[in-house]
Parts: sequence; structure tokens; C-alpha cells
Amino acid sequence: VRCEFFGDELDSLRYFNPQSQVSREKINQASFSPGGEVGLLKRMKDVGGATLIEHLP
Repeated sequence: VRCEFFGDELDSLRYFNPQSQVSREKINQASFSPGGEVGLLKRMKDVGGATLIEHLP
């Protein structure tokens, strides 16, 4: 799933081909679960529960 943002707002979600990077179709919702970034989630809790968007460059 490709997440497209406009500023700090989610603008659209799309399926895409990871090899060609071509978007296929727009979707209305997606579910995400933590992968291997448990350490990141623990650090976020330690800094006062800041949102993920606040940690992005």
C-alpha cells in the first residue's frame, strides 16, 4: 500500500507494484500492524507519547 500525503494529512491510499513503483488502484482503507519496529514504539512512549508524524523528517 502506498500512502500519499498532502502536508501532514493522508491524501490517498493506493495499491502499487513494488517492482515497477506504478500505482494500481485507489483504496478507501487499509490495516497496518507493527512489523519489527517495536523499539521505535517503545522510544516514542519514552518521549511522552508523541505521534509518529512528529518523528518523521
